[in-house]
Amino acid sequence: MEDHKPRAIVSELESLIQSWGAVPWQSVDRFFPIRFCCQLCLILGAGFWLIFDAHEIAQTLTKDPQNLPRLEKFLFFRGWFLLLVLAIGAYSYLKNWYPATVYSAFLLIGLTNLVFACSPFIRSAWPAPIHFSLCFCWCV
Repeated sequence: MEDHKPRAIVSELESLIQSWGAVPWQSVDRFFPIRFCCQLCLILGAGFWLIFDAHEIAQTLTKDPQNLPRLEKFLFFRGWFLLLVLAIGAYSYLKNWYPATVYSAFLLIGLTNLVFACSPFIRSAWPAPIHFSLCFCWCV
């Protein structure tokens, strides 16, 4: 059995779906580029501060001489990680390369980092794991 229905060619399909997606370089919020530049400057400054002053920051955060080299290396890594995330985010924004997906991934990474950074303080305040779980659910 042969089907004699008319078929659409590729150029016709492309012309039909051409206006479906987001239009590149068309921003919904006209102040987004200003906010993006402010965040870019803040993250760039924090990244360079962590890279070049990791030793001084580590001395401020701990007085334990055994913990100092480990914390200094962590802060140095953290500075490079910030610059890497900044580069990916800037590329995503400037090239319109799935910015919503990229920024959502950054949000999840940041929230996970916040929970792990706050967990020692929460555990010292409430030693039971159920309290930590309840606090985490309450924050989310």
